[in-house]
Amino acid sequence: MNTIAYTDKFIVEAYSSVLSNLNFTCRVELMERLIKSFKNQPKETYFSTNDFIPEKSAEQIITEIQQSRSCGNTRVFEHF
Repeated sequence: MNTIAYTDKFIVEAYSSVLSNLNFTCRVELMERLIKSFKNQPKETYFSTNDFIPEKSAEQIITEIQQSRSCGNTRVFEHF
């Protein structure tokens, strides 16, 4: 499920409050135009959450992150 950013949500709410004052015919016309604008867009612009698709597997990424950590290598423990 896609989440909407706070600023985008604010914009949608502002438009919604303005458009709620339109009559039925105007709202239907607006909906038809919005639907038409979606049909004219390429499908990959619908979802922005799929922008990061790594070429490596999750296991490879985890291994690289673990190997890049240096905190375990620099600690010196004293025995009491």
